[in-house]
Amino acid sequence: MENPQSGVPDNQPGFTGDPEHLSKLLEASAAKDFSNWNDWCSNYFKQSNQGANLERAKLEGAYLKGAYLEGAYLKGAKLKGAYLKGAYLREADLEWAQLEGANLFGANLEGADLKGADLEGADLFGANLEEADLEEAKLEGANLEGAYLKGAYLKGADLERAYLKGANLKGADLEGAYLKGANLEEADLEGANFEEAYLEGVAFDKVTGRSSPTSE
Repeated sequence: MENPQSGVPDNQPGFTGDPEHLSKLLEASAAKDFSNWNDWCSNYFKQSNQGANLERAKLEGAYLKGAYLEGAYLKGAKLKGAYLKGAYLREADLEWAQLEGANLFGANLEGADLKGADLEGADLFGANLEEADLEEAKLEGANLEGAYLKGAYLKGADLERAYLKGANLKGADLEGAYLKGANLEEADLEGANFEEAYLEGVAFDKVTGRSSPTSE
């Protein structure tokens, strides 16, 4: 059921995006078939140079595997536990989005804005986060094994107990980040900035690109 004046479903309180965009996405999610959505969204992006407007959408637990969301406006979206494996979120705006426990295995988040986003316990195994903005993002207990974080901005991010084994952190900025108990074994830390980062209990075994920050 939807509000006849706004076209927004009653179960989407606070939604401020485009109702048509949300309707198309929910239809694809329910069918677990994103072929039509991906074609439409790709063409929309090419024509308007902007992604789908899904600001503050309520998508907890939604099936979004492989969804094309390049440049999508998902600011403040509720995506707790969402299944976003292999989703294409390049340059998407996910500022302050709620992504706790979301499955982002192998997702493309290159250049995405994740400032202040909650990714606690999220699975980002092998995800592409090159030059993503993760300032003050919450990544406590997140799985970032093998993730590509080259040039990522992680200033003030909470990475307590995060699993970053084999991650590529070349040139990443982790100034003031909280990394208590994080695992960075075999990570590439060439040019990474750990100035004023909290590093108690961090595992730096077999890192490459530089010596462990705790030994400098």
